[in-house]
Amino acid sequence: MFNLNASLKILLEPFNPTEDEISGFASHIKFNGYTDSHYKIKKVLIPALKEQQYLRVFKKIEGIRSQFKDFTGRIPLIFDDMYLVRVDDYPHWSCNIEQFTKFLDIMVQNDITFLLGVTPMLSYERHSISNDRFRTLTENEVNLLKKYKNVEIALHGLTHQTIRKKPYSEFVGLSETQTKEKIIEGIKILSSFGLYPLSFIAPFDTFDKTNFQVLLPYFQIICGGYPTASTFGFWITPCVFNETIYVASYKPFSGRIKNILNAVLKKENYSTVIGITLHWAAEVEDKFANLKKLAELLKGKTLSWQKFYQKAKHNNT
Repeated sequence: MFNLNASLKILLEPFNPTEDEISGFASHIKFNGYTDSHYKIKKVLIPALKEQQYLRVFKKIEGIRSQFKDFTGRIPLIFDDMYLVRVDDYPHWSCNIEQFTKFLDIMVQNDITFLLGVTPMLSYERHSISNDRFRTLTENEVNLLKKYKNVEIALHGLTHQTIRKKPYSEFVGLSETQTKEKIIEGIKILSSFGLYPLSFIAPFDTFDKTNFQVLLPYFQIICGGYPTASTFGFWITPCVFNETIYVASYKPFSGRIKNILNAVLKKENYSTVIGITLHWAAEVEDKFANLKKLAELLKGKTLSWQKFYQKAKHNNT
């Protein structure tokens, strides 16, 4: 399932490697895609590990690139890190469309294309297993999305309602059939509004290997987050499974913008693609002040998810 050659093509982009170099190197190294196969156990023993997930990813990428340099004698090109920006929770259970429009305006002003997690049948009580009240998207909510060319659509679950007590999840523990039913229904509802998701974002950032197998045929990109490292595995990112790209957004580039902003300002340059996850409603309180700072910082450094997928697919055919 893990596509080593396609994943290496993305991770080794600074070398502009040939197919023969990738194939030779893939047979030379032992790498199964994991950043840390024992992360779940270590996280319990070392709580601070969760806050520096991306640092472990970067170190793994550096190690692979160092091996490739020794294997080929090639010197990598240096270029700026680029960002895949993901935004969760549309529509929102407590924030309104006017507030989201303000968020959108800031992103548009800074020419930031982003992937938006859209929930087609939103739960009124997402943390309650017994809730039976849901609402579908309104016409105004759909029309707003269609106005902006820099908004790319992801299916953000079907209801965003947990099926279990903590850790919350809409999908972990479901059978293949149950998972498939939710996915098909979610895509069907979004499609009826003229919204066609290229990606999947799990509510609460949790899914397991059974869910993942079902998701693969339906989406070009599947997104993960820092909780996914425990429920699905702590994988390097971006990486490829079959022909689907997995993009995980790890700490500290996921969460409150003030923390993400600090991480972007302090980090080294790794000449790689970094996933950032924002929860737009969490930034309403400061009237998007930190968002404005981050958006200005990321201007000219963000990628279209669709174009990223097309480029990766082209490079691996």
